[in-house]
Amino acid sequence: MEKQTERINLPSAIGGIHQMGLHAVLFPYTDDRSLQRALKSLTHVQHALNCVTVLRREEQRDLPLHTLTNSLSIPVTTHFLNGDWQRTPHLPHEPNDIFLFLHDEDFVSTPLPDIVQAWPDHLEVVTCPSTAYSPIYKRPLLVRAQTYEAHGAHFGHLLYSDSEAGLAACLSQLEPHQILHLDVPIVRQTRRRNSRFYPDRIAYLTHLSSAGATSSDLSLPTVGVLLAAYQASTTIDTALSSLASQRVSASEILMVDDGSQDDTAPRIETWLPKLQNARLIRAPENQGKAQALNMLVPYISSDFVMELDADDWLDPFAIATIQQLVSQVSLETSLLYGNFRVWIKRMHTLQLAGVNRGRQVYQPRELLTYPLPLGPRIYRTSALKAIGGFPVPTFADGRLYEDVLVTRNLMRQGAIRYEDFTVYNVLRHADSITRQHQHAWSRFVELYQRDFHS
Repeated sequence: MEKQTERINLPSAIGGIHQMGLHAVLFPYTDDRSLQRALKSLTHVQHALNCVTVLRREEQRDLPLHTLTNSLSIPVTTHFLNGDWQRTPHLPHEPNDIFLFLHDEDFVSTPLPDIVQAWPDHLEVVTCPSTAYSPIYKRPLLVRAQTYEAHGAHFGHLLYSDSEAGLAACLSQLEPHQILHLDVPIVRQTRRRNSRFYPDRIAYLTHLSSAGATSSDLSLPTVGVLLAAYQASTTIDTALSSLASQRVSASEILMVDDGSQDDTAPRIETWLPKLQNARLIRAPENQGKAQALNMLVPYISSDFVMELDADDWLDPFAIATIQQLVSQVSLETSLLYGNFRVWIKRMHTLQLAGVNRGRQVYQPRELLTYPLPLGPRIYRTSALKAIGGFPVPTFADGRLYEDVLVTRNLMRQGAIRYEDFTVYNVLRHADSITRQHQHAWSRFVELYQRDFHS
């Protein structure tokens, strides 16, 4: 049995006090044993608990759900997520409900404070430390139901794929006086701290929860987005949802469907009303990424434009961060790049596999030994147009390594600059073009080595 700590008594709150109902919401657990432990741990809060909702993914529908309703005096209901990434996962609730959110491997380790019985008018969220040990993150624990619906509307992609990150992003939209921070870790995790990437994850969650810009500074350079998609129906929603959730919108979003035979283009079309200054061009047949991107180059009107792959996504503050960075680069800088997080999918959930940190590249020949893809890549539009867009080599029918070749051409015209920033997320999977053609890199280097030394 978990050792109980003393109940926390909160100071008197300013403003009206209301009796609220506690509604426990358990985002999908990958392990039913951990889910059972979480349900059992709710006895710590049973005195305030009105209902429990266990969220499951569609692929878990046929799996047996072993609930411990006998330990609770209230029913436990199951709700299946429908995967509509254009909206917040719907949670049936009463007007005065306060959500107690638990995520995979979470369990309640100590009684809650009395805040639920005396919830002040101005309060929207109560946080607690993610752990008793460093590093910690002040995670949203109790969230007013109406606040969740209002501020989670743009973070469907995170709430479905990484619920803890989705709530962190919601936290960033609130004012400091609307958040109460507790000092006691009310919730613990079964195994999560054992991951060697745990510090990187805490840094990521802290970054998402931090306040950022909410409106664009008109004096800053404009930043647009280029996206080429091919057979991307399983990942495109993530990319586009991340664009729709930007705290500062991209000045333009130019997309091309490169002759997909699946429903990539129809999925993009459903997002167009939610994206500012968005345009979709449909190529009549698949021609490769370089030629597809070149279809977009004539339409670029922003000062800078970044590439977003159809299976990647951006942090909510990405465009705002990039605007600040490009405003500080010299006029000779034709390309800005930084770091990116790498994610893998296990049991239908995203797991952080580390941060790939870049370094400054000075000569084109260094691109052939650069240990990871150079990215994210933010191009000065005038420089990109001056070199004629993206090179289409004879190698591999012009379908590979356009990123390396365009960077080489830009270095011949001006400087490229590395900055230590991380706003870009990459999903590592077997179907990616890069992983499918890893064997081709050595042949590419052999054929083009002299060209990179000239």
